[in-house]
Amino acid sequence: MHVLVEGRARLVPGLPGPATATIRMPLGTFTRLCGGRVSPERATVTVEGDQALGRQVVEALAYTI
Repeated sequence: MHVLVEGRARLVPGLPGPATATIRMPLGTFTRLCGGRVSPERATVTVEGDQALGRQVVEALAYTI
């Protein structure tokens, strides 16, 4: 999945250039992070490129209502 941020983030089929940060993780890890069931520090996540940005995104994935 590619996300382009130009003012507001949106999904796009591809990026116009290299990604600033690439985050890789198993689907189960993504689901658990989004549900707040695992802390970002304990999750198996690989960040390539801008490490600070990638970590910031991972730390903000938890979303529960």
